[in-house]
Amino acid sequence: MDLQGLKELARISQEVGKHPDFVQGGGGNTSAKLDDRYMAVKASGYRLDQVTEQDGYVIVDYQRVRNYYNSVDRNRDVDFERESAGFMKECVLEEHNPKNLRPSIETGFHSFMDKYVIHSHSVYANILCCSKEGENIAKRIFGDNFRVLWVPYTNPGFDLTIELNNAIHQYKVEKGYAPNIVFMENHGLIVSGEDAQGCLELHERVNGAIVDHFNLGNTYPEIRIEGIGEKKYRSKTVYLRDTIIKMDVGPELFREVILYPDQLVYLGENVSFEGMGKVNVDSDTGEVVYVTNEAEAITIDETFTAYIYVVDKVRELGLTLQTMTEEGIAFIRNMEGEKYRKSLLKKDS
Repeated sequence: MDLQGLKELARISQEVGKHPDFVQGGGGNTSAKLDDRYMAVKASGYRLDQVTEQDGYVIVDYQRVRNYYNSVDRNRDVDFERESAGFMKECVLEEHNPKNLRPSIETGFHSFMDKYVIHSHSVYANILCCSKEGENIAKRIFGDNFRVLWVPYTNPGFDLTIELNNAIHQYKVEKGYAPNIVFMENHGLIVSGEDAQGCLELHERVNGAIVDHFNLGNTYPEIRIEGIGEKKYRSKTVYLRDTIIKMDVGPELFREVILYPDQLVYLGENVSFEGMGKVNVDSDTGEVVYVTNEAEAITIDETFTAYIYVVDKVRELGLTLQTMTEEGIAFIRNMEGEKYRKSLLKKDS
């Protein structure tokens, strides 16, 4: 195996992971193919900025993963989400996994893409991915100068891998080459390439093009919290406070505007406007208080800010919010892999 690939995996993970406008909490994932058989992929529940050459990833036999998805008989009466998750664990190189980490639930689609893959939950990409006009705007921004694929919302894990694999195959049939940029409706952005630095630069170019198109400027808010008691933290993110007041945020927003899986995982049913939840919001003052450990408070503040930013910008730009379906929401709420990812935050200190 090419251990240099682990160094590059750590580099691209940390570079993307240090930007809360690109990823929030344990969201997003990265991978690096180490040879023609093995691939290192971010472990479920880890933050991208926690990935090092020694930790935060698992090594899987990606050829076995590819073969599974290429040959799976979908007519069988089985829970494919559960089956595929179990199979991913079987593909882990256990001698390189002393902490018994789980591979990302999105390991499947990484196996089909280029040597280096970055999947982010960029707020800029999600302005497109969470608006009804997003696909057409993406075509205007990127035109024929970029190899862009747009994928309708698909449940993460097994279904997304199947959908993305089929869409990439069809793209190659039509164009003669594979896409290296994928926008996933109500989800986020994927870029891939054969060179780590080139992959990082492509991720920057895509986000920069969206920022320039909408004239957003380089003004994403600084994420800050402060401790105000045992397992109690107050958001000090000024943008979040001010925008809660400006938008007159109330419980109906969280009932009616569900945009992407991480909103459900990290906010979900936790938001309270009566001071009785894990995330307590005062609509009048904009104050947000988190009753949890510091790691989870930071993750929730990042996720809350990103969500409010996307809603705010979509409306400000005169676009129409594209929300998740009831079926998609129910799937995420019952998804074992997402429950596992969320549970890791409770253990963190």
